[in-house]
Amino acid sequence: MSILNLETLKRNGCVLWWSGTVATSGTYDDDGNKQGFLILPDGVTVTPSGTFTTVKGKDGITYLKFDGSTNYVSLSNHANFDIGVSNSPFTICGWVKLNSDDHMIICRGGGFDAFNSTTGYQYLLDLFPASNAYWQWWTGSAQGAIAFSPSLLVTGTWKFLTIVYDGTTTTIYVDLVFVVSATSTYVKPSSSQYTRVGASVRQSQLDYPTNGNIKDLMIFKGKALDTNQIGAIMEETYIY
Repeated sequence: MSILNLETLKRNGCVLWWSGTVATSGTYDDDGNKQGFLILPDGVTVTPSGTFTTVKGKDGITYLKFDGSTNYVSLSNHANFDIGVSNSPFTICGWVKLNSDDHMIICRGGGFDAFNSTTGYQYLLDLFPASNAYWQWWTGSAQGAIAFSPSLLVTGTWKFLTIVYDGTTTTIYVDLVFVVSATSTYVKPSSSQYTRVGASVRQSQLDYPTNGNIKDLMIFKGKALDTNQIGAIMEETYIY
């Protein structure tokens, strides 16, 4: 059975799967009104920003193009997006094709500017192919961060990124190749949180909007996928 079978993914803890092909405003309803998401918790409201253009991949599928200015997709608050808390494993994976700008792939927070215990970011993936790349999170007393080489992010090329937390250690892979790992502790800020794909949730301004493409973005809550499972997802979603 394909690992991309919806029930297989859900059994493995998948709480979000966005194909990158559609983002329609509305509230998710598991009876079929999926608003462009193949997996998303019931009751989550999807709010796309700006008018997306599209680009056709080599697989013949049309993907949304983030313009680096107005385009992002906001998801309303849901506890399923609180990952890593109390040493609970998680996995985030997906494809990105970026230019040389600074890009916020996914960010969860309260809409405020800083990492702090009550109002700030919970976690984010920030990629800048020209200079740096970071996975960052709130530890309960400070900002935690793992940096990795931007040379792994080839401009204009699809790259498959994975962040895996096993309850103790966070590990980053690019195209299923090990990049870096670090001991990590995750804590949820107490403010009401929401999640944004393609930009930060910063309150004072729109920060780091993605310029490029994001596809098959997935979050698995309570599950640290092994490399065989990650490899199967990568292979089944690969663009030739």
